[in-house]
Amino acid sequence: MAAKKAININRQQQIKFRNAVADYRSTSGGSIQFIEPQLNTFSPSVTPSPSITPSVTITSSPSVTPTASITPSVTLTPSVSITPSVTITPSNSITPSNSITPSPSVTRTPSATPSITPSSSGSGGIVTSGLVFNLASAPTSGTTWTDATGNGYNATLNGASSYTSSFSGGIQLANANNYSEETGYISVPYNITSSAVTVEMVASFNPTDYWGAIWGNEVYNSGSGYFAYMDSATSINYGKSTSESSETVTASDAVRHWVFVINGTSHSLYLNGIQVGTTDTVSIQTLFASNNFYFGARHTNAGTGFTDVLNNSTAAFYPAFYQMRVYGRGLSSGEITQNFNAIKGTYGL
Repeated sequence: MAAKKAININRQQQIKFRNAVADYRSTSGGSIQFIEPQLNTFSPSVTPSPSITPSVTITSSPSVTPTASITPSVTLTPSVSITPSVTITPSNSITPSNSITPSPSVTRTPSATPSITPSSSGSGGIVTSGLVFNLASAPTSGTTWTDATGNGYNATLNGASSYTSSFSGGIQLANANNYSEETGYISVPYNITSSAVTVEMVASFNPTDYWGAIWGNEVYNSGSGYFAYMDSATSINYGKSTSESSETVTASDAVRHWVFVINGTSHSLYLNGIQVGTTDTVSIQTLFASNNFYFGARHTNAGTGFTDVLNNSTAAFYPAFYQMRVYGRGLSSGEITQNFNAIKGTYGL
């Protein structure tokens, strides 16, 4: 724009100059040769300014190289193999629903046989099958020893018999000898009625006068029934009077567990759960007494009254009975062991 303005000013000067010459001619009449100057047209050349070239060369920064490869620091390995700790076993077989439960009418009523003692049944207690009477807990006073079975065979304490607190209680017979003036014995209103019977007792006896009867339900003269007695300090005889079995034992004042098994033609004696000697074979008994069962005495030969009481000349060793049972059958050796195990702790056997 500045160059253009300069050109315009020169033209105006030329025009003004021309006009001045013309005025002169008209007034002076002279002749003026007008030489028109060569007007140079100014055309300024526009030179572009230098191209702006970035002065900084952009150089890429160092390539970013990972300093460490990412590697898992821990290999995940199960530390414990997963093994089921419990084998799943069905705990019960398929239980019938309530609708399958037998109705009360199906429940069997208890057997009417009075010889079973319900409270003593089971493998850990006294055998109850065939049990007729059970004198288990001696009375601390009075003359009646109650039958624990509930069968009503309550014993009567006769003569010089009294309670002793030894070994949870028993009945002691104060008999110094077997003479008629000695009267201590125990009677039970029961009679053996078959050739199969078991007589069991926990007792201490070591007679010094003989015979010393251990138990009896017999009539000697007729050979009826059964009994047991000692005719020396080391000999026990038992069975029927016409066919007795005899076993040798050790004399002792200690409390011991005795079992006499009569099973038809077989006789066996057990002491503290172990058989004494061997099983004897005898003729079967067909005659029975009806004069009651005695402990610590036997019947007279005629079968009336009592005689040959169990005895000891030393008061400290008077015979004593702690438990007595009678079964209407012969017990097996396993059942005898069971009964012995049931009582041995009480008496230190």
